[in-house]
This record gives sequence, C-alpha cells and structure tokens, in this order.
Amino acid sequence: MANYDVIVIGAGVSGLTAAALLARAGLGVCVLEEQPRPGGCLQGFRRGEFEFDTAVQWLNGMGPAGMSGRLLEHLGGDSPPCPPLKQFQRYKGQNHDYLLTTEPELMRDAMVADFPAQAEGIHRIFADAEDLGRKMSKLHRLSLAFETMPPWTKMFRGMGMLFWYPGIRRHLRPGLEEGLARYVNDPAFARIFIAEEKLSTVLVPMAWAYQGDLYAPPRGGSLALVHWIMKQIRKDGSEIILNERVEEVLLQGRRAVGVRCASGLVAKAPHVICASDVDQLYNRLLPPEATTQKFRSRLRDADLFYSSLSLYLGLDCDPRELGLGQEQVLLTRDDVPRAEQMCTTPDRVALSVLAPSLRDPSLAPAGMGTVTIHCPALLEDHESWGTGDALERGERYKEIKQRQALVLLERVDRELCPGLSSKVSMMETATPVTFERYTRNRGGSLLGTKASDRNIKARIAHYITPVKGLLLAGHWAEYSGGVPMALKAAANTSLILLKQINRKAFKELCSVMDA
Repeated sequence: MANYDVIVIGAGVSGLTAAALLARAGLGVCVLEEQPRPGGCLQGFRRGEFEFDTAVQWLNGMGPAGMSGRLLEHLGGDSPPCPPLKQFQRYKGQNHDYLLTTEPELMRDAMVADFPAQAEGIHRIFADAEDLGRKMSKLHRLSLAFETMPPWTKMFRGMGMLFWYPGIRRHLRPGLEEGLARYVNDPAFARIFIAEEKLSTVLVPMAWAYQGDLYAPPRGGSLALVHWIMKQIRKDGSEIILNERVEEVLLQGRRAVGVRCASGLVAKAPHVICASDVDQLYNRLLPPEATTQKFRSRLRDADLFYSSLSLYLGLDCDPRELGLGQEQVLLTRDDVPRAEQMCTTPDRVALSVLAPSLRDPSLAPAGMGTVTIHCPALLEDHESWGTGDALERGERYKEIKQRQALVLLERVDRELCPGLSSKVSMMETATPVTFERYTRNRGGSLLGTKASDRNIKARIAHYITPVKGLLLAGHWAEYSGGVPMALKAAANTSLILLKQINRKAFKELCSVMDA
C-alpha cells in the first residue's frame, strides 16, 4: 500500500496539470492512468515516419497574457512554445471559398464583394465579432471558479459579471438561423456557415482572429506539452503510473480515502481528483449509495459534444502541392441541409481538413507531409460501426471503418485536393469506438459537455462531488472542452484543494489565474 497527499485519476492534460500544480505546491501526488500512453485526447500516435496529433486544430490563451500561458509559466519557464497562427480557418463549399486570418477585414471585404446587397449586415457581423473579442479577452483575467472564492469576492465578481455578461449574451445564445437573420437575408450567404450550430460558433473564431489569439501546438505536437508537464511533476518529486486501471474509489463513511487498482495496488490519500469521465466515476468507481439516482440520471442526459470519424494520412509530397496551407479547412456541401451537416454519413457531413506538418515540419520527413480529416460522428450509432452493443472490433467493424475512410478520402480528393488519393503513403482511421476506447470519455466525446441551456440549468458542470475529499477536473468540471478549458479546470480544482491545506500556495496560484 502506498500513501500520498493527492491521487489523480487520469493522465489527460487536465489531470497532469492539476498534479503538476499541486506537486509544485509541495504535495505528494500520484497520477494513475489506464492507458500505456499519457495525454488522453492529446496522446497522439506515430506510424512509421509520421507523427500525429489526435484532434487539436488550434489553441488559444497560450500567449504570455493568456490564462494558459500564465499557468505554464507558473509551472516552469521553459514550456515548449506554441507558435501563433496567422491564417487558421478556411470556409470552403461548392460556391464559396473564404479564408479567415489575423486580418479579418480581408475576409469581410471578400464577402462584401460577393454579396454587395448584404454589405451593411456583413460589416456589422465583423464589428460585433471584434467587440466580442475584446470582451472575451477579459476572460483570461477572470478564470477563477466561484468555488475558490470567499463570499465577499463572489459578490463582487458576480456584480462584475452582471455588467460583462449581457454584452456577450446576445451573441452566445441565438441559434444560427435566428442569429444570422439579424444581419443578412440572403440564403446563399448563410450557407457559408451551414455547418455551425449557433451564432456564437460563427463569431468566436472571428473574435479570436481580431485578438490574434490562436496558436498551433508546439513543435512535436501537443504530446510535447504533455511530456513537459510530466517532467514538471517528476521534477517536484511526484509520481505518474501508466497502465494502471483504477477499479474503485475507497471510502471511509462518505469520504474518499484512496483508490484500488486492477493490479491490486492500493493507494491511500486524503484527497482524490477524478480527471476522467464522470460516468465512469459515478457508475463504476463509486458505490450506488454515494450518489442519488436523480443525480446520475441528470448526468446521463447531459448534452455532449460529438465524437469523430478521423482519417490520418501520411503523404509522399508537401501538402502545399495539393493547395493546403496552415489553416483548418471547413469543407461543406451547399446541397445538404444544415441538420445533416452536423452528424450523418461521411459523404454529406461537414469535414475539417488540416495539414499539421505545414505548421510543424518535425511531424513528417522532408518533402513529405501529414493531413488529418475529421467529421462529427456518434458512438451510439453502434450498429453502423458493425460492433454491436459490446463494441466488439471484429471483421465487420474493420470493413465498415475502411469503407467510411475511403468515402472521406475520395470526397476530399474530389472537392478540395485533386490528386490527394495518389499521394497517400500511409493511412490510419479512428472512429468513435477508437476515441471511447483510448479516452474512456462517454460516447468517445472529444470536448465533453456543451454549454447548452439544458446543461446549465441542470448544473452538469461541477468541481465538488457529493463525496468529501473527491473533486473533479477535466471536461466534466467546465462547459466546453479543449486544452484551455482543461487547464482552467485543473487550476480551479487545485485551488479548491489548496484553499483547505496550503494558503500560501493558494494565494500564489490565485494571482496567476486572476491576473
């Protein structure tokens, strides 16, 4: 039996960051990870001469003024730098092609030239996006969770949010059709954004563009960041154990006191942080009496982000020869209804296409390159994956996976990169079954819980569990996913714990988060 101050379940970026912050504060931390590779959704993989990230298109807040950048600086001044992006989103359909860069006015002016009758509305879209960017930039200085604050601070922060939130609420809540109708009345213009769910998903990339707040993963891919955080944990005397599946959170009364692993390892600690899927926690690691049926049902019914059908390609040429750049391409079909752009068959759904090696040449040999193709998909369509309820990956699954991969490849070849198929020297495919298997996130979700009205009303996101001494980090602690939210969750979870046991470290980390 081993004893620690804190046990962290899950070596995704959030669990590792929480462990690093607590180890830096002098606590003895043990991170337990079921998989042989750390990183969760960032773990990536190598095939031959090619290195792949699994799902990262861009990062924000990684500069010196951003929350993520400040946290990494707090952990150590030598974190791998994330290069800023100048061009990052291309909207490509059968009848449109626009590129969003750190000079958003270039895209605005191209749209006005194509839709002169909508000029006034287009100018207002970009003006509102610029204003939203200014307001969003304040979030980098307002990252503390309410659970970390004393009552008087909560009161003042709440008053501040009352003034700040209404200015962005009108941009964040409307659906796509309702939102765009405020600006334009041309269906052809609306089709540019046909794959978006809400007005906010149109405006937010533009807002980041105005702020210049978009970054690529560091050299070596996002796994380089994972390995650097692991180095900080070990440097501060704490421990990371891979290939160690946690089977049970040990309780003494209604308080967590450690964990028991499948190998027989028993690790004791007065504090446990779960940085893995919350369904696994409440339905497998804890006894039913630890929570109520109503509580578990509420979590089960939460709105989750999609999983993905993903194609990873190694090319025998530079991707620029195929017309690709550093930007992510959002590839849509004008003749497919918006509902089917969200999650349907690969020949109809919206695609995300990226050439990571154009941002980071270390991912491929000289003169070669990598391309990734992602589209939203659902694990619950298990019959369409040929797995059955048990998610068995037999011959039928392999056949379906290969067939769907070829549909993606042929479509991108036809609609975006003529000649792509002839340049492929290596191909790997991942389905929602793959993402569920390697991340254990429910449904293989890549970004966790949506900031939907339903989720917010049900208070799905939470740090403090019904079990004393047991906290959450990761994508269940905050709405919306991605690396910045995972880092934010890690920091707030660490603060909640440090507030109880190390006031000096608590105040120091507060000053980093609330710059």
